[in-house]
Amino acid sequence: SKQHKSIGRLKKSDSDPMMDPDAGDLDGEGRTVEIDCGGKVFKTFLKTLHKHPGTLLYDMAQPEGALYQDGYIFLDRDEYSLWAILNFYRTDRLIRPDIVPDEMWHMELVFYKIENPVFKIPTSEDIDNQQLSLGKPEEEG
Repeated sequence: SKQHKSIGRLKKSDSDPMMDPDAGDLDGEGRTVEIDCGGKVFKTFLKTLHKHPGTLLYDMAQPEGALYQDGYIFLDRDEYSLWAILNFYRTDRLIRPDIVPDEMWHMELVFYKIENPVFKIPTSEDIDNQQLSLGKPEEEG
């Protein structure tokens, strides 16, 4: 499979039990993985990355993916964007950091295969749910 030029794979350590996919937790869900983003190392649970199917980190956290297999990945990307993107996996809230310009944020979301909510066209169900959350009565009348 063809890898993006800003993704590098590296075996962390053959003797490190934290990096052994078969050690302890059989399904790998409780394992931590490391993402080195331009020199800043982020750690998260593998299961955290399973929250948003279809995204790059979700794919990498699957049994055939680099994070699942190696426990480590290097990304030559913007660290501030990754910080916010990992928080999206943790909290389901996607918030652009003030330090990241709009255009760069959009490019990072495209790279990570995350839909930019700014460009999402709301469905009638989305609009109804938003109005209900703002206090609209469930039934008319």
